[in-house]
Amino acid sequence: MTELDPTQQHVLDEARRVNEERMKAVEDLAAAVAHRVDLERQLNDAKKNEKRLMAAAEKAGWTRTQVSRFARPPKSTAKKAEPDNEAPQSEQSRPDYEMTHAPQQ
Repeated sequence: MTELDPTQQHVLDEARRVNEERMKAVEDLAAAVAHRVDLERQLNDAKKNEKRLMAAAEKAGWTRTQVSRFARPPKSTAKKAEPDNEAPQSEQSRPDYEMTHAPQQ
């Protein structure tokens, strides 16, 4: 291989540095994808186990309707909070009193 002059070496070093930064972003993405795939596998395993256990409950005398009701997740008791920076919809659609009833000059 031929020896590079300093300018060529600088360009190649800079390209390598930029590429390493880009690779770091892809490495983080790869880790996130692997984590998601693992969670999906766990979810599928849990669903299979739940189905098996539901069948066992039916064999033990529970009806399909009862077992299905038992298997539903609990309803959320947490009320959806409105964003802090927005007024409730009723206040947003209502004009400001001072703006609509200000004395005319």
